[in-house]
Amino acid sequence: MACCGSFNDSTQLCCNNVIQSKEYGSRCCGSETIDTTKGCCGTKAYNLSTHQCCKDSTIIPEHHSCCGYHGYDNRTQLCTDNYKVINRSSRNNGSLSKRQRVSRSICNTCHWRHRRSYREIKSGNQYVCKRHTYNITINKTTRRDIVWILDAKYENKDKMKSNVTIIVPCKSGKLNKTGRFLLVTDSTIDEETLRLGDSDLLLQYHRKLDVLVNRKQRNCRQVSVVLAEIQKAVKRFIRKLIRPK
Repeated sequence: MACCGSFNDSTQLCCNNVIQSKEYGSRCCGSETIDTTKGCCGTKAYNLSTHQCCKDSTIIPEHHSCCGYHGYDNRTQLCTDNYKVINRSSRNNGSLSKRQRVSRSICNTCHWRHRRSYREIKSGNQYVCKRHTYNITINKTTRRDIVWILDAKYENKDKMKSNVTIIVPCKSGKLNKTGRFLLVTDSTIDEETLRLGDSDLLLQYHRKLDVLVNRKQRNCRQVSVVLAEIQKAVKRFIRKLIRPK
């Protein structure tokens, strides 16, 4: 590897241009190395048994859940569809706007049969406007404390099957399943490990469900384009109003 110049890659690792000793199972995290008991959040190490990482950016306690780049306590708070953290009382008093609808958590949707998933998504009760939909095959499941670790395969950008370890913030036994699933998420699989958030979806695969999710997401993107054009037009109009004559 050129980043560190000359070094022995069988006994050493190059971490951000710093040479570190290579131990069994070790990997780089920033300029340091970590073992299998730790995760890497951006360039910061954290203990997998006590903390978790949101979108490779923010380290939060393991008993919290991710809401976009931030953490929240799902015992007293909720994550809305536009990634705002609100108190549960806001939902009960009916003060949520349409944009602040609360999706069911991954723990509640993972056990749905495809017919129910199709019905909930088609009616608009379940929000699927996420950046990515991955067709994955789960081969092995392992429960560790309050998370499930799923060993899966997915199709990458080159149409090749790649391995990924998916960490799900849920202790429900309903996640102890293998087979084909649709993973609907804002996170990009660009490493060997992907940690999901509470608002991600893991749905039992069915061809009709796959088609429906993709159609809904195309509509989401079209709406986003229209809104962006409206915002540009408004800005142009304001600039004309305030432009000195």
